[in-house]
Amino acid sequence: MKFFFKSPFIFHITITILLYVPGFLITNAYFEFINEYAIELFSILLVSLVFFSLGWLTYAKKRVNLNTIYDYIPYINFTLVIYIISLLYTFYETPPALLFIGNPDLIAYYREATTKGKIGLDSIINGVYFASSYIALPMLVLIAYYKNHYLKHLILLLSTLSLLLSMEKARAFIIYIPLAIFFIKVNFRKFTLVVIIFYSIILITSNFVGINKEELSDRYSSNIQERAVTGVDKMLFESPNTVEFSINRIFWIPYITAIDWLKYRDYALENTLLLGQTTPILYNILGFDERYRIENLVFKFQFDYPDDSLGSANSHYLLDAYFNWGLLGIVIYSYLFGLILKFLWINIPSPLNYILYNYAYAATIANLHSLFLGAGLLFILIMTILVKYRR
Repeated sequence: MKFFFKSPFIFHITITILLYVPGFLITNAYFEFINEYAIELFSILLVSLVFFSLGWLTYAKKRVNLNTIYDYIPYINFTLVIYIISLLYTFYETPPALLFIGNPDLIAYYREATTKGKIGLDSIINGVYFASSYIALPMLVLIAYYKNHYLKHLILLLSTLSLLLSMEKARAFIIYIPLAIFFIKVNFRKFTLVVIIFYSIILITSNFVGINKEELSDRYSSNIQERAVTGVDKMLFESPNTVEFSINRIFWIPYITAIDWLKYRDYALENTLLLGQTTPILYNILGFDERYRIENLVFKFQFDYPDDSLGSANSHYLLDAYFNWGLLGIVIYSYLFGLILKFLWINIPSPLNYILYNYAYAATIANLHSLFLGAGLLFILIMTILVKYRR
């Protein structure tokens, strides 16, 4: 089992297979057919993984531990201060969804309001808030446990609570994935405990959100039967319990969402390339008047939601590359992602480099510009270059 966690390279390939291949097999075995979208998705996933692997293998330099975690302390302190300031501003402007426990509608509204629909200065500060959290919190927790600091459990608890203010359950991933990797490498039994804690957080916050599973099943299956790519519901189980809901969320939703992306490309875009129109900053440079918010548009296409809906249909980064630049985009994006990930893995000292597992995972459900800008990967790259070449 430890093999799958050996490096972000193997971890990314494993998660990609885990999230997207079972859906392909379920479609073939359970629903007894494969359609053109399933074949297209399987093909571009294969191309992506091949060039991601080539990018990783290109940077063949072996690890030389010239830098230590102490070289990164000033940068971590800086991002922690930025995180605290931006967090206070964000939740001053928008009340935390955590305050509305017991009211699912208000929780859903403020959860979306925290992450979407921001403009101007609020949008910038919100972006800084999320980017800094991806860097400061996991690195802070890793250092605390690596140094066996007497406040390590309190640091973990406060970091987790700060992420759960918005009631975004998956946000805690950014702390617990690197911490789990750390425990795998030093103590496998503690890894099991971390997994249990993390899954408990998911279950507890799911109950606080108050999702009614029957309503959720209706949401996925009603009004969209004519649009469902495979002709089947978005839920594998009727009125799913917690375990069935988790199975559906892990092994089916990522796959069927990716399929819906491809159908949107066919139906709404008529296979027209967007040529960078989905990418912040780049769309302005290229002369487009407005950014094409593809995740939101696919979401509204999936569920026939009104134009002011804030939801997102997140999917593997290769789909954003494919929509913008076609097969060439997949080749370039995948190669560069593998190359950059390997550069960071080699040059960031352990255990701080375990933070890269977050990006190896996030790339399977988000586009690359979100990782570089919204999740702080660009800052980590700059920080690593400064530390590496300062000597």
